[in-house]
Amino acid sequence: MINIRYSSIISRYNTKKQFYWYPKRKKIGYIEYNWANPGETTKRPKALYMTHFVPWDWIISVSSYREEFRELLNIDDFNRNILSITFGKTGYSYVMDSKGLMVIHPKLSGSNIYNSKDENGRMFIKEMGKSYTHGKTRMN
Repeated sequence: MINIRYSSIISRYNTKKQFYWYPKRKKIGYIEYNWANPGETTKRPKALYMTHFVPWDWIISVSSYREEFRELLNIDDFNRNILSITFGKTGYSYVMDSKGLMVIHPKLSGSNIYNSKDENGRMFIKEMGKSYTHGKTRMN
């Protein structure tokens, strides 16, 4: 077991950084940030998901370098699982990144639809990206 004093963590890292204050305020959510381990000179992209364990008022989180994601799960199984989720007769699930890249889609995987327009000329994907906060997108 590793015993790290809370005060040593605070003194070692800048407490104004997002990965400290965001979990403390929000308690549940997803964060992407750049991080360099001790002895490393270059920061690498990381991702963190956290949830709040209410009985003890603990924030439990898991993080990984984004480059390691492919090692952590079987991509083919993940794709099949996402594509197997349907809604009604014609609805389907997909995964799109914040830049409009269709990561998983029944027909458009690998396509970028960021600049797509609906029948009224509205750039709805761009609007979705702007309305995304704390794991949710709200559209009018």
